[in-house]
Amino acid sequence: MESSQWYEALEAEFLKGLDSGPATPMTQQDWRDIHEEVRRREAERLEIELMKGLKGKEIAMTPEAFKRMRAEAAKIIKSKRT
Repeated sequence: MESSQWYEALEAEFLKGLDSGPATPMTQQDWRDIHEEVRRREAERLEIELMKGLKGKEIAMTPEAFKRMRAEAAKIIKSKRT
């Protein structure tokens, strides 16, 4: 996605939020729900990326090896964000 397309999409989301009605205060549960959704999406994305890396390489993957590789990949992704 080009930066101009990204900007337009972001602006559309802002406008959608402004048009969605009056603002309401965020509760602790709202924040917990948001954090949980972010964690779920991140785990899903990480699993997809890991499986893409293994596809076609005929690597035998035990549950323990998958957990180790997943943890290592999460560290790498986290380090690239900071």
